[in-house]
Amino acid sequence: DVMIAIERPTGLSALNILPGTIVAIEPGEGPTVEIGIDCNGATVLARITEQSRQTLKLRLGRKAYAVVKTVNFDQANTSAGLPVEADG
Repeated sequence: DVMIAIERPTGLSALNILPGTIVAIEPGEGPTVEIGIDCNGATVLARITEQSRQTLKLRLGRKAYAVVKTVNFDQANTSAGLPVEADG
C-alpha cells in the first residue's frame, strides 16, 4: 500500500518518503480513486478513498509525498534490496 501526504511526514516506520507531483486521478472501484504521483520520473500509484482525496484537497499538479513501506517494493527492482531514500 502507498499512503499520500501533503506535507513531509516525520516519525514513521516507513523509510521511503518520495516527493512528487500528482499527475493522474482516476476513479477506482467503489468509493476509491487511484492517484498517480510522478516521483522523479517514476509514477507511483496509490489507491485512496474519494473522501481522503477531498480532505487532502488532492488535484492534478499538486505536490505530494508517496509513503511506501520497504516491504512493498519488489526487491529485484531495487538496488541490492535496499530501501529507496529520497530527500525533498
